[in-house]
Amino acid sequence: METRSIGKTPEGVEVFLAATALDSDGVLLLNRVKPHTDYKGRIESGLTKICAIGLGKYEGAEECHGHLYDIGLGEAIRIAAARIVSSGKILGGLAILENAYHETARMEAVPVEGLFAREEGLLEEARGLMGRLPLQELDVLICERMGKNISGAGLDTNIIGRSVYGYFPGSRGRRAWPRSIASSSWISRMRAMGTPWEWGWPTSSRSGSPGRSGIPSRPSMP
Repeated sequence: METRSIGKTPEGVEVFLAATALDSDGVLLLNRVKPHTDYKGRIESGLTKICAIGLGKYEGAEECHGHLYDIGLGEAIRIAAARIVSSGKILGGLAILENAYHETARMEAVPVEGLFAREEGLLEEARGLMGRLPLQELDVLICERMGKNISGAGLDTNIIGRSVYGYFPGSRGRRAWPRSIASSSWISRMRAMGTPWEWGWPTSSRSGSPGRSGIPSRPSMP
């Protein structure tokens, strides 16, 4: 997890890069390209994010999330990734697009030249492959499973219509404000008792939303 700082950008973003990456001959990025659960932009989850935060490790994640309320998380990630690319260590990337069933729809090799512009197009393609709820309005949504393999937030906020900070523009019928685990208003008592809450603290504190590690106010019956 050792990193080294490779400088600070004019926007004030200090950029970190894994020591193993700096010592290597070159790095090939690999990641799913998909809409992010927390922020919206021309580039969200994908090669750019794994470049800035994946290769930046803990220090890179902390630095980028620290700019959430000035230049924004997405912009900080793009700026950091651009600095890393300029270091000459990035050879290119392999982008993976998934369908609504978390199956690989296709993969594409992306050269380092034009990396960001190509990822913008891939994000739009990935958005069209996502699953969707068949209703525009609903009162209760019961989710059977959650996990990091589905989303960093536990549930895919792009599908359920709740972001970790509130509503997404255009979503309707989600009247309860999202809180704590997986943006849920209620969870089962079994889930509350079996969750190691301290595991979520590093991520939620670094992302500027410590309340996401909390327990919903009224856990339901099993």
